[in-house]
Amino acid sequence: MIKPWKQRAVRMQSAVGIDISDGSLELAKIIFENGIPRLTNHSRIELPAATIVNGILIDESTVFHAIRELCAAGHIDPHGQPVLTALPDQQVVVRIIEIADLAQHSYEELADRAREASIPASRGITSPVMQWHAWRTNGKRGALAIFTTSRLYIEQWRAFFEQHHMRLESVEMESLALARAVLPSVPAGHRIALLDMGYRATALAVFEGSGLVFSLVIPGGMASINAARATNHATSTEQIQHRHDHYTGADGELIQRILVQQLTAARTALVDNNCVPQKLYLTGGGSLLPEAAQRIASIMSVPTVAARLTPSSGGYAMHTVHAQLTPSEQHLYAGAIGIALKGRDPHTSQTGINFLNAE
Repeated sequence: MIKPWKQRAVRMQSAVGIDISDGSLELAKIIFENGIPRLTNHSRIELPAATIVNGILIDESTVFHAIRELCAAGHIDPHGQPVLTALPDQQVVVRIIEIADLAQHSYEELADRAREASIPASRGITSPVMQWHAWRTNGKRGALAIFTTSRLYIEQWRAFFEQHHMRLESVEMESLALARAVLPSVPAGHRIALLDMGYRATALAVFEGSGLVFSLVIPGGMASINAARATNHATSTEQIQHRHDHYTGADGELIQRILVQQLTAARTALVDNNCVPQKLYLTGGGSLLPEAAQRIASIMSVPTVAARLTPSSGGYAMHTVHAQLTPSEQHLYAGAIGIALKGRDPHTSQTGINFLNAE
């Protein structure tokens, strides 16, 4: 019998998730009523491009004031407030090991194997810390996922929230939080994927059963597209960022060319690793691009849809949260909601981890 992986107790009657990305902050507060999540507060603020760079906090003052604005807009008193957040995928090294017969391995054996496997993954990482998760994929087969990051990334946010009188309860990986909010249950033997097109990078994560089986970060993201469009229109990238709905025919050709450059290698990696999914869910700024799902489906050769909150995702009845938000709001707040959902139970399906309790 496999014991639950070691975690901090994060179970709450309510939880505040703050999704921290290079271009924006989103906050979602969820109250759990008889186990059913209800979204009570949500707010969002955009950040100047240089405030956070690839997950590294550059301008602490701007982020502090932005979080204060988020809390004020969401009618939340930040003083003493417990919060949960996530690291961007580019700050987490993931290694997946297949297990032929999962039931034959004890918790201690899997923990030892995870520690051994994390050693090569941690090379080049300052002060590495590790979390792991094991689950059954199909029949007796299982998988062991090892997540390694730098303690510096964790302490950056722990110190930030502590300095501003907020209590950080959980730090996980962004794609795991998104999966909890937007992916439906994955039948055994099937794979579905998230493609999260962020500001400076695009994260591809493939899930099978209740776990992550493939992870890839592709440099570029929306920043590359915005820069190219700004050149085409002889304007600044700041102006382009606020013109989501103003695309020309030339923009379409440019977007297609950049997406092909960014995603062709990702398609090859999926094939080479035998991880081609049956369906792909699109999140992040890329889902706002014209004909985004059709373009990406053509490049990746995988049916693609814009992700929305799934009414029964993450093992929760999400009907109430789903009904409270418009489709565009669901796109914006999916990360924050996925992070907040972790507050109810750290052992959710879709692979919950907590780096605050890492080895």
